[in-house]
Amino acid sequence: MKLCIFNPSHDIALPYGKKPFTPPAIAVKMWREMGWIADFWRDEVGAVLTSDNIDGGFDYASITSVEPWGWDEYLRKKLQKLGVNDSSLPTSEEIEVLKNLSSRSQYSSLLSALCKIENTIGEAAYIEKYEELCSFLQQGASKFMMKAPWSSSGRGIRLLDERSLAWARKIIDTQGGIMVEPYYINKVKDFALEFEWKNGTTKYLGLSLFNNSNDGSAYAGNLVASESYKRNLVSHYVNLSLIDAIRDAIIAEMNTRLKDLTIDTPFGVDMMILEDAGQYKVHPCVEVNLRRTMGYVALMVYENIKSGKIKESIKSKTYNYEENFVGYFSVDAFNGKCTIREQGVESGQW
Repeated sequence: MKLCIFNPSHDIALPYGKKPFTPPAIAVKMWREMGWIADFWRDEVGAVLTSDNIDGGFDYASITSVEPWGWDEYLRKKLQKLGVNDSSLPTSEEIEVLKNLSSRSQYSSLLSALCKIENTIGEAAYIEKYEELCSFLQQGASKFMMKAPWSSSGRGIRLLDERSLAWARKIIDTQGGIMVEPYYINKVKDFALEFEWKNGTTKYLGLSLFNNSNDGSAYAGNLVASESYKRNLVSHYVNLSLIDAIRDAIIAEMNTRLKDLTIDTPFGVDMMILEDAGQYKVHPCVEVNLRRTMGYVALMVYENIKSGKIKESIKSKTYNYEENFVGYFSVDAFNGKCTIREQGVESGQW
């Protein structure tokens, strides 16, 4: 039996490795309230682990595979204690490879490679010395953002200014360095391309058109629609041949970069459409999330709606499972709630 798990503490737990780790209260709350969303990637022979069935809900020794939000050492140990056989779990060494590949420090070079494509824009640097970081202040404190190599939901992101230097020094001391990149005030839209790393190769899954909160610090929701519908929306800003070129380049790059990763996992590459000198361009690699993402969930929501599997989840009197279905998947992470609704595209929702 396959066990599917939404473990929202993953991003925070991953950098701890084998060190003691206690999930923060918000992550525990999200799992209790939203653990059921793992049902979106469950197949006919799968089951979903939630706070309601963790005790006595399964014969854990009979589980043959696990598909979590993301793999980390904390989850591995938790499943071991529940009775899942080691043969159904990745090893600590395999998770360490995933951890290193999940660091933001790995992807400034990916951004550089992707920016060789015409009509792309973006830059980022990985800084390992505090003194080098301080030199960026001389270039204008309001122009740069700092990102911890490992963090979750915007918590590891700060504007580079005098007040944030103590935080940055701690990140450099504990995580080995920090990412620095321009603060893009000319952002027009957020989006992502979703992929899957499986059996040693990268497969494209689809577009993710998402929105963040008003202050940009947290994910808010995703458009749920067909690939053709989403591509049409993107085409209002940039030529689709550019998106396809970026997609193909990511597949080629990640096939090389992930060659030592033996854990199969979906992953998403966050991007932005920016206005530059009166022209729309694409920032092709804001972030790489080497795990399932809410964009991945939105893709699965659409597929399940088409098949009729989650008909009861949509509060509407009529249902449309055809190509022209348009809906919205929204998440209130602070309160641990998510909703799916049928709709047209509203203001601010792509």
